[in-house]
Amino acid sequence: MVFLTYFRILKKNRHSVLLPSVLEGLAKFSHLINVEFFNDLISVLRELVESGTLSYRETLHCMVTAFHILSGQGDVLNIDPLRFYTHLYANLLHLHAGQVTDDTTIALDCINIMLNKRRKQVSMQRAFAFLKRLCTLSLQLLPNSTLGTLAASRDFLKVFPKTDMLLQNEETQGSGMYLPELQEPEHCNAHTTALWELHHLVRHYHPHVRRYAAHILRKAPSEGSGSLPPSLDRKSPSQLCQEFDPSQMTFNPTIPGPGKGGKNMKSFSRLGGLVQESMRELEQDICGGDEI
Repeated sequence: MVFLTYFRILKKNRHSVLLPSVLEGLAKFSHLINVEFFNDLISVLRELVESGTLSYRETLHCMVTAFHILSGQGDVLNIDPLRFYTHLYANLLHLHAGQVTDDTTIALDCINIMLNKRRKQVSMQRAFAFLKRLCTLSLQLLPNSTLGTLAASRDFLKVFPKTDMLLQNEETQGSGMYLPELQEPEHCNAHTTALWELHHLVRHYHPHVRRYAAHILRKAPSEGSGSLPPSLDRKSPSQLCQEFDPSQMTFNPTIPGPGKGGKNMKSFSRLGGLVQESMRELEQDICGGDEI
């Protein structure tokens, strides 16, 4: 009866206020749906994604549901999911620091289902494109979401080992030129670029982001120099997004305060003196100019 209600809303009342709950329910319990409904359900989900009437999170739930179906019993069906890949790739950069963490978490789960768990059906060109898009996305997110995208990028390097060629900055790989504005992951020539975003992230203000970016630049070693501590290494992208979530106005790890009379206090005092001196000089210049 629950699935019957879900299907009725999807087919006959797509503007219902219940649609977000329906999509979340289908994404969660898609493994229980009868295989006879798969073709119709995938068609409906594809129409919803391409309609442009859904919110960003609802669109992600549609794609998660579709790939849960295709990764289970639907694997035997002859269904081409290319449009879902294209839509996710084209809209992934809509995530930004002003959005809630849940959207990023769902997007990373979606990437894991669509690419990592379907590695045999994913071309290398598509893998290169999504890895590059993930690293680009990491520059415009809050630190917890950046950690999640870096963890997802590391998973990419493990699932698709050939993608580590993007870590080489000194040589141009392949022919053609990378076209970041092209919305087709198969044809954007991502294999000809490099993950220069990681070199920016090693200068990030968050210490864990810096460490994770340096770890990936060293090709993600499991031990020795460049390896991660267990507190970071064993966490999934979703877990990192939740653990370091700054929405409660706390910084993880905590920022040490300046010690009394220590080096930090002397630096602040010296900086304050320089600012005051600059303000006095500026005031004198302005007053002098008025007299003239």
